Amino acid sequence: MQISLTPAPSIWFDTARIARKLGGLHPRGASKDQGRFFVWHRDVVVVLDSKLEAIAFEYNQLLTQQLDSQRRYFEGLLASSSNETATLRGMEERVEESTRSAKAAVVHAKEMEIKARTFEKKWNEANAQIRPIQEEREFLKQLNEQLMQNQQHFRNKLKEQEAAQKKVNLENEETITDLREQVRDLMVFIQAQRAVADAGEGSDLKDGTVLAVPSPSPAVESDSPGSKGKASGKKGRRK
Repeated sequence: MQISLTPAPSIWFDTARIARKLGGLHPRGASKDQGRFFVWHRDVVVVLDSKLEAIAFEYNQLLTQQLDSQRRYFEGLLASSSNETATLRGMEERVEESTRSAKAAVVHAKEMEIKARTFEKKWNEANAQIRPIQEEREFLKQLNEQLMQNQQHFRNKLKEQEAAQKKVNLENEETITDLREQVRDLMVFIQAQRAVADAGEGSDLKDGTVLAVPSPSPAVESDSPGSKGKASGKKGRRK
């Protein structure tokens, strides 16, 4: 930015003061314009022009430095604002992403809550269906235990009865064997008496004695009646 050498309306110079500063020169001519003085002396104008150029140059440098400083300042502000804007945009994007994630999490939480309620409902229904089965299972378990105890009790009873029956069978067999021997002896005796009676009074068998013989083995007793007759024919008569 350059400053014009023509005095601006806001810049006025006092002729006397300028002359004193320039070496004690006094103005040779001056004109008054609205109470302000303008220098018309040629030498004063030349010196004034050089001073004005120096002032203008210094002012231009100061203004340039000031403008450059302000430019750097505002560029820094602009860069900082751009960085802050970028940071804010990044934060805004992160906030939006967090908001979307939060919304998705809320939706997912609602879905999970619905699934949890559905699962809880199904669980309660399954428990309601399983409860009677569990009760029946417990009843069957107790019944099975009772049946096992009864079975063991019956087994013990059966063993006792088998042992008692075996003992009774042995006793019965002994009794039957004894009765068979008695019947056999009785039959032999009767047959001997008949034989004596058939022989008559003059027979030698009249005063005879019927003797008992040992009983045959069970194998012999289980033979046919003919064999029993043959065996009994060889025995003597019991008194």
